[in-house]
Amino acid sequence: MEKHSDERKKRINKKAVVGIIGILILLFCVFFYTIYPKLRRVTYSATTLSESTEVIQNPYCGWYQVFAYTLTGIPAPESVEKDKKDLEEDCSLALLEIDLKNFKDTEISEEALQELDSILEVWRCSDAKLILRFVYDLEGNAQATEPSTVEEVCSHMKQVAPYVNKYKDSVYLCQGLFVGNWGEMHGTALCNRTDFLTLLSVWNHEIDSSIFLAVRTPEIWREMLSSLKPITEDEAYTGKLNSRLSLFNDGMLGSITDVGTYDEEASFSEITNYMGKGNRQEEISFQNKLCLFVPNGGEVINDNEYNDLENAVTSLSEMRVSYLNIEYDEAVINKWKSSEIDGENGFKYISKKLGYRYVLEDSDVSGLSFSGQKATYKIDISNQGFAPSYRKFSTTLTLVHTKTKEVKEVKVSADNRLWYPGEDVTLNGTIDCSKLENGYYKLYISMMDSETQQAVSFANTLEKEEYGYCLGQIAIRQK
Repeated sequence: MEKHSDERKKRINKKAVVGIIGILILLFCVFFYTIYPKLRRVTYSATTLSESTEVIQNPYCGWYQVFAYTLTGIPAPESVEKDKKDLEEDCSLALLEIDLKNFKDTEISEEALQELDSILEVWRCSDAKLILRFVYDLEGNAQATEPSTVEEVCSHMKQVAPYVNKYKDSVYLCQGLFVGNWGEMHGTALCNRTDFLTLLSVWNHEIDSSIFLAVRTPEIWREMLSSLKPITEDEAYTGKLNSRLSLFNDGMLGSITDVGTYDEEASFSEITNYMGKGNRQEEISFQNKLCLFVPNGGEVINDNEYNDLENAVTSLSEMRVSYLNIEYDEAVINKWKSSEIDGENGFKYISKKLGYRYVLEDSDVSGLSFSGQKATYKIDISNQGFAPSYRKFSTTLTLVHTKTKEVKEVKVSADNRLWYPGEDVTLNGTIDCSKLENGYYKLYISMMDSETQQAVSFANTLEKEEYGYCLGQIAIRQK
């Protein structure tokens, strides 16, 4: 009985093995005839990437040129057109000083407001982003030309604000609060904390939240926000006042105190009620943190050791400077043009570094793609500038079939505002290959300012093509 039982078990086991083999053969056939034909391999050949030695002009950063307009109520678009044409090629920004001294004791006339509108309309048609500074004085004597009460200034703010907001696609930031010598918030009776708080409250309320505001010193910034600490990444780009209040410094590198912007010997530990200045080292450290999230710029003055080239590069980098006046101080600019750093002309070196400078470092695409599945990409980018971008750009990958010219776009989910200077970032994502034909595709990357549709350039030796910069070639083949 036991012998017959063992034989029966063997026959059952043999049948089970045969059955399993049959199932495996069936699964293999199903795989081979239904799934395998859809299984494709994605391979990638990357372009060799290297940084360009050239200056790359991009929106919202670099050199600016100053153009002054005293409102009279008589529009002169031909003169403004000439100014626009006279903008130096090196400049990607224009600072428009709008002088309101003719309306010191009265409302701004409708004719003058229309003149302001015509000025902004002409400049909107340029590639330059605009910095606005409303002033009552262009001679350093604001006491004689600006209103005697803060209420009158507030009234003027409310009058001009709709025209500024109308051109918010062109206006990048507004410097100052109308008052002070040259609009620099010093030198008159209205330049005190109480008046500044009143003016800033009105200006912040009236101006579109997409436009940055700027005050003259870190000390004023702290007073206006009642804070001794710069904002953090979590607080940035919310549209609230603390996330849009930036700095401008028209005494930059002018002395150990930047001509009174800092104190020579005082310390943050001595500040009470948010009023007071730190020494140079403390104030530059403050700007280093704050200006990761808001712009910093101005003009350099007074040929001295603090703006000798190597010292200047160190300070501009630490302060995260993104824009400077190309015409002032001429002696300092010429000093940079006749100096070298790291074997490169000083003026060119600083021009390259002002603001953000995105460099494509490497790229990779890989993966097996079933119908409905995706390949993965990885793109390494570094920011070699002094500062971040404070505007969010849209980034797109484009695949172009080398024969059929089929085009597929892939939107990249990334916030370039967080690509900090001196740091590397990696863009990761997937590409849906399910509807792509087999063949070879060139992979391009492009970046654009969504507000103005202006392209943003990478600082690479690659030539920009129709779809951007060619990162490499993708081959999609049958497995």
